[in-house]
Amino acid sequence: MPEGAAKGFIENRTFDELTIGETASLAYTVTQRDIDLFATVTGDVALDRVCTN
Repeated sequence: MPEGAAKGFIENRTFDELTIGETASLAYTVTQRDIDLFATVTGDVALDRVCTN
C-alpha cells in the first residue's frame, strides 16, 4: 500500500504503479432491496424471480 493511503479505501493506480504481490478485494452483500430495485429497473418483476416465499 502506498505511503499515505488510508487502509480500506480504494485508490486509483496506474498499471506502472502496480507491483508483484499486491492484492485488492471488494465485497458486497446483495440485499432484497437490491433485487427489487434491479427488477424494477429492468422491468422483470415476475413473482417467481423476485418473491422470497
